[in-house]
Amino acid sequence: MQNISNKNNSIIKKPEVFLPKNGIDYNKWAVIACDQHTSPNSTYWEEVEKYVGDNPSTLKLIFPEYYLNDKDNTEERINLIRKKMEEYLKDGIVEKFIYGNNGKGNFIYTRRKLSNNKIRQGLTVLLDLEKYSYKKGDKSPIRPTEGIVEERLPIRIKIREGAPLEFPHILMLIDDPDKRIIEPLGDTLDKHHKLFDFDLMMGGGHIEGYAITSEKYENNIFSGLDRLSNSIEFSKRYGFDREEPAIVIAVGDGNHSLASAKSIWEKTKKNLMENNEAWENHPARYAMAEVVNIHDESLEFEPIHRVLFNIKDMDLFHKEIEEFYLNKGIGISIEQIEISEEEYKNHSLIDNKFEEKIQEQETQMYWIMHKDMSEEKILTYTVTLNPGIHSITVGSLQLFLDDYLSRNNDVEIDYIHGTEDLLNNLGVKSNVGFLLPGMNKSDLFKTVAKEGVTPRKTFSMGESDTKAYYIMGRKIS
Repeated sequence: MQNISNKNNSIIKKPEVFLPKNGIDYNKWAVIACDQHTSPNSTYWEEVEKYVGDNPSTLKLIFPEYYLNDKDNTEERINLIRKKMEEYLKDGIVEKFIYGNNGKGNFIYTRRKLSNNKIRQGLTVLLDLEKYSYKKGDKSPIRPTEGIVEERLPIRIKIREGAPLEFPHILMLIDDPDKRIIEPLGDTLDKHHKLFDFDLMMGGGHIEGYAITSEKYENNIFSGLDRLSNSIEFSKRYGFDREEPAIVIAVGDGNHSLASAKSIWEKTKKNLMENNEAWENHPARYAMAEVVNIHDESLEFEPIHRVLFNIKDMDLFHKEIEEFYLNKGIGISIEQIEISEEEYKNHSLIDNKFEEKIQEQETQMYWIMHKDMSEEKILTYTVTLNPGIHSITVGSLQLFLDDYLSRNNDVEIDYIHGTEDLLNNLGVKSNVGFLLPGMNKSDLFKTVAKEGVTPRKTFSMGESDTKAYYIMGRKIS
């Protein structure tokens, strides 16, 4: 069986990264992923803007999704991003990192101390978009883990198209239980070239970055991916009755960002068919991302909760939930449970109580939380499904939400990272929160290989403050 990850036929390449020039304050340069802290009640991005001020920062090179609702200023913001990128290149604020004379870039090993003091190890690479597809049913070696919502792509495509640089927040996953690809790099730091070492803003922890300059360690990366590309071994590991194409690298965070890059490449390559060299080396063919081993001890799959806005009649809403599942032959019970005022004020107590309830259940369960329509207190209800309408709880909920939103155009949805942020959204009587259990990370590759993508926003790789920060960039035009 032919391998797909060797140097000459690889699903990855070494990136030529751009970094801030000497003297730039990295703490103000690096900001967190744009899809974090999107709640209308959040003040995170305003605080970041005040902290960064006029200093060079990736804040000025990205589009925080918190501002997407300000549709009147969307075009202006995108134009300012492009102008700032051009300015940073022209003025030398960002410079291409070159080590040695090979001129072919370097893999970058990252070592991040998270806010919970755990260490996450990563490897920054270029992903070959020819080896990735988000079309339903495709079984490419680089695969999405959640369904792509097409209507979420145009704004991301518009931001990327025409931009001279990309600063990605995409986190990818490999299933390397023996820890033979990324982890050896962390055991040999003295063999690599240190690029940066600094504290991240807003409680994001600490990060170090090292350029891999040894061919020995590069070869180990390629050969490691060759092992993971073996479809026979992949199928045996997950107990499939027949041979399944291997998932070599799966998307952890940034499904829609990677899909947007793929869309641009599909459009771009139509004009390159007669030029093989341009086809192979065009920057749009690749997307930069950080790869993490799913077996990294720091990696925790956190649930992504939901909140609906503008629910006018809570009693009617509860009835619609019941009717939806009953009409599909699903047993459902909705029972109010007592949550003390102290628990509502302490999200860790809520988390503990929810976990206890999950352990008691053999069926699917989630919580509905909202204010009483006549009193100033939050009510909580346990929704139990027997059996679930989907193989995982979040899927069973999302099927109802998709149906409900299709019939109620005045209702909006947001996806919330963390119980604390969910509770912060319950101060308005017309808001409804949904608290969900997490997904076991060891089930991800098997689930995607067997059933296709998970429902959108199924899991988050950690809490908000553990998300990727923008540090390294790359030329894409």
